Amino acid sequence: MIIVSMPGSGCSDQATDPPVSVQPTFSSIRVNIFAKNCATSSCHSTLWQRGGLDLEGDAAYDHLVGVPPTTLAALDKGMLLVSPGKPDSSFLLVKLTDPAPEEGERMPSSNERLSDQEIEAIRIWIANGAQRD
Repeated sequence: MIIVSMPGSGCSDQATDPPVSVQPTFSSIRVNIFAKNCATSSCHSTLWQRGGLDLEGDAAYDHLVGVPPTTLAALDKGMLLVSPGKPDSSFLLVKLTDPAPEEGERMPSSNERLSDQEIEAIRIWIANGAQRD
């Protein structure tokens, strides 16, 4: 199990929220990472779909797994957004870590970088076959 600390409310006189467990399953990643960092009104929501990607609710899986990226540099490398069993061929991980200039900006763009534990949960999920669960 991977434990990820999520920030508290920001009020200095209140205790921080307890750590949130992000497991390497799609449902845990969708609820604890995508819903909080990516599926926002100006990014990858049903209404906006920046880059053609909807990470809101049940649509998220179908928009990620086995789907070619819209970024030409990633397409030229033969990547998919999520390539089941192949984290190194999954453009999602590139975008979350350190994309090259021709691959666009690091995601999430309007939030802080995901923690190493959050990225590792996504990496393990992909390596384990990127099951819908």
